[in-house]
Amino acid sequence: MSKNNRTELKAEFLALAAVSSFAPYCSSPRMVMDFSHISSRVPLVKPDSKIFLTGAEVELGKYINDVRTEHNVTVKAKIEKPGDYEGAAETILLVEYEQEGKLQLDLIEVPYQRSSHGYFGYKLHHTPTLEDAGFNTSIPADTVLAATASLGPSGEYQFGLNANVAFMSHPSVSEDGFVVSESFMKRMQYTTVSKRIIYLTKENFPVNLYGNKEVFKMLPEIGEYVRADGLLCATRDRVDWFSVTDLNDESIGCFDPTFDDPVFVPPNSKVVDIRVVKGNWAKNEYPAKVARQLDEHTNVLLEYYDTIIRRYDSIHADYRKRYGSEFKLRDTPRLTRFIADCIIKRDARNGKTKLTHRKVNIDQYRIEVTCMSTVTPGKGQKIADMYGGKGVVCHILPDHCMPVDQNGVRADVVADANSTISRMNLGRVYEHYFGAYSRDSKHRMQQYIFNKYKTLSPFLDNEDAAYLRKWFTEIYTPVNSEMIAFLNGLDDEGLNQHVAETLNAEMSLYYPTDNENNAVDIIVDIEKTAHKPHLGPLTYVDDLGNTVVTEEDIRIGKLYYLVLDKVANDYSAVSSAKVNSFNFPIKGSAADKHKYPHSLTPTTTMSETEVRIMLSFADPALVAELMDLALNPVSHKLAIKDILTSEPAFNSEYNINREADRYGQTKSLMLLKHIFTASGFDFEHLDTSEQ
Repeated sequence: MSKNNRTELKAEFLALAAVSSFAPYCSSPRMVMDFSHISSRVPLVKPDSKIFLTGAEVELGKYINDVRTEHNVTVKAKIEKPGDYEGAAETILLVEYEQEGKLQLDLIEVPYQRSSHGYFGYKLHHTPTLEDAGFNTSIPADTVLAATASLGPSGEYQFGLNANVAFMSHPSVSEDGFVVSESFMKRMQYTTVSKRIIYLTKENFPVNLYGNKEVFKMLPEIGEYVRADGLLCATRDRVDWFSVTDLNDESIGCFDPTFDDPVFVPPNSKVVDIRVVKGNWAKNEYPAKVARQLDEHTNVLLEYYDTIIRRYDSIHADYRKRYGSEFKLRDTPRLTRFIADCIIKRDARNGKTKLTHRKVNIDQYRIEVTCMSTVTPGKGQKIADMYGGKGVVCHILPDHCMPVDQNGVRADVVADANSTISRMNLGRVYEHYFGAYSRDSKHRMQQYIFNKYKTLSPFLDNEDAAYLRKWFTEIYTPVNSEMIAFLNGLDDEGLNQHVAETLNAEMSLYYPTDNENNAVDIIVDIEKTAHKPHLGPLTYVDDLGNTVVTEEDIRIGKLYYLVLDKVANDYSAVSSAKVNSFNFPIKGSAADKHKYPHSLTPTTTMSETEVRIMLSFADPALVAELMDLALNPVSHKLAIKDILTSEPAFNSEYNINREADRYGQTKSLMLLKHIFTASGFDFEHLDTSEQ
């Protein structure tokens, strides 16, 4: 086999591209685009491990956003927050460890969920180590206590889905458009985490959205769903003149969109946590019926804090009893801050301290609600492979309508067959082929074992072990010699385990970015063997319900797809500016952030896609005018001045003298002009409208 074309791109120098096995076969712009795709992918409910491993996946798995121990610790107390959702309570560990010859007492917080995004988030699954931890349990450093679904069984980073892909012409496929099966859309599910803060003061009153005349409920309880429109709660200003009509049982149970202040979360979210802090700056303003739900959650939180403080005090008392009253167990700064917060909130119950949060006085209640929802994407969802091959889901078909080959392998995604060459990302073609090679090889092994044992969980005898060892050798040899070294290092028990892992998951192939064998040479060698992936006509059901068989042979291969944060089937995709009384867009305040189900901060520029679409039906001069008004500082200033000085407060007839303020003064063009001027080039605007 020729090795003259071996790639020399070391994973150490490729940043996030190190997880893309076939990055050397793609253009640099496409791989730069892939960087942004990886960083903007959403956390999936059930992601898959990659078939093609470069080694970078395990390295990234070390830095995943999970909860793990920082030192060799001994558990001194384990406290679970009562009232949490689905039994997955927030857990507090008080742990002891030794540092520089001194004992330290530290805190480990293990939440139920996490989010570092304004919309997306993920669950944290508690590990058996945390579940089994008790008093004086020793836990080594770097032990995972709670992990996300993105942490694979071997410590690898999982962030996408393996999909059977058919590159072919299809009535619903064009350039960046994908046809996707219904089952694959369900696999693309992701979670949202929404945290909302609501202040109740003596100036407002909660709306009874979730209760009735007998029971007042301003919020759903933990484990209950929010309304279908996403309205979590609402408050109403207290005006004594209208209390008779505003605060009676009938009106306080109905949301008034004109006068009430709503708080929205993603529709169909489920409440997973409620934390209520009762203030003490003013007398209680709410009757017992209204305050019942809030006071119950207040007492639960105070009981939680009391338990933590008691356990903390007992640990210190135990050490003083054992080592003398002069012994002092050191608290870490993290623990000191946490215990101080608990004491402050506990003592506020007796009026010893006045509660504030970020300099805001809490005179009645501060309510913190966390909601989660599981979202199944729909049309308009953006997905991308590992080589910058992004696109939009344009059509969703029932599984039986998707293309299927003669072996019964059905496509999850149908993509444009002509989009690869123009993008110069041949890596997707190679991964597509090797994905089919891995899948079909696994299916052949499954067929061999099932035909002999009538089960896919056999105990292999010596004859089978020898056969499968030879079979794996034939599969791995063309790809990478390190896989052969791995195989030769397995004893019979290890081989049995490797067979079981391959049968129950994808057949992984080690293919680093600087693989010793060139992809083209490997494909040539595989095509000479009996292990080559299937290639033949496909059958699918068209839009009229007719069964169609392709005239050409088409291979269904596998690609690793990322689900991007470009969502199109819920309120997060809607961006509509806040307007004033004159219906003119104005900037939204912090108080408006969750007052509407949609975003109040629309984008101010047009991207390449929007410009191309607009040019297909609008005059080019209109597009130039719109872009210039948004991006040219002089034009923007003149437009605002014209609006402010016009009598009706809004005037679309901007009186901008284009002889004095010409087009082409936007920031992006000015930078380009500067570069060209330094090189001896200059621009001149020519009016071609009369030619």
